[in-house]
Amino acid sequence: CCSCYSCCSCWCSCLFGRVISHKGMSHQNNKKVLLMGQSGAGKTSMRSIIFADHVPSDARQMMPTVEVEHSQVNFLGDMYLNLWDCGGQNLFMNNYFSAQRQNIFGNVAVLIYVIEVKGENPKQEFEWFSNCIKALQEYSPDAKVFCLIHKMDLISAFERTATFEEKKHELRRLAFGTNITCFATSIWDETLYGAWSQICVVLMPGLNTIQQSLSSFMHAVDASEVVLFEKKTFLTVAKEGSDEHHSDPQRFEKVSTIMKHFKLSSAKLHADFSEMEVRNKHFCAFLRAFTTNTLVLVILDEPKPSGFMRMNLDRACEHFKSLEEEAVVGSSA
Repeated sequence: CCSCYSCCSCWCSCLFGRVISHKGMSHQNNKKVLLMGQSGAGKTSMRSIIFADHVPSDARQMMPTVEVEHSQVNFLGDMYLNLWDCGGQNLFMNNYFSAQRQNIFGNVAVLIYVIEVKGENPKQEFEWFSNCIKALQEYSPDAKVFCLIHKMDLISAFERTATFEEKKHELRRLAFGTNITCFATSIWDETLYGAWSQICVVLMPGLNTIQQSLSSFMHAVDASEVVLFEKKTFLTVAKEGSDEHHSDPQRFEKVSTIMKHFKLSSAKLHADFSEMEVRNKHFCAFLRAFTTNTLVLVILDEPKPSGFMRMNLDRACEHFKSLEEEAVVGSSA
């Protein structure tokens, strides 16, 4: 049941997620990601929460980004996300579309456009989004586009679906035929991890092979669900299993959120995570460090001995390590 997953996740921790610079990295493994939107939309805070040691409450102390802030984020070992966090003040935005147009919009793998759900100037936001799409079509026509309707916690729950659909409809109208994917997000719940998990997976099409092997492993050990988390960010890399019997399709994003908070707490004690197990007469859950860059969560409806699962995970580990390396190489091709 859903409460079992929440109980399971509360014991988890891991190594620090961090933003790093890496000299001499392969250009092919370096994906340019534009993070754009009006000033105050929440771009920098979400980046800091996902990729660095920040909690949502830290957002109140963050200063507005000036011009473009560059950071190299290590993901799954040899993949680097070259994040361009673009300040959203009028002066900077107008400059992006004129003098810096080719520099900003050239060689882009992904555009993440963030719109505050209660933004003061929605007309301006939509106009800038339209300009971004035109620039991408000119300089990076193959770029993937994601729109985050952000700070959904600022409106009442019963308004959220209708408001999200309304803004999504307008964004798609302004996309000039470019395919866009929209998410409703907030730094205060699991939606932020759900959105960024899907974005990062899109950057790595080579993960399809990992997904297939995850399915084979799940059936081999008679598990009901298996999930891989990226070790630094706790984003969901791949998962296998059915949502049919579960009322909460975002339960693993909730696991990610709780794991990240627990990691921050345990880091104060200089504690590193190795593995944990939760079981009762109805199920058992194993969470442990897996490959160099991942954690694995295995859920079994019929509890099995701990030694059985450790042995199978140890045997599967080397296979998934090689698949992980191939996924990074394949995604950079």
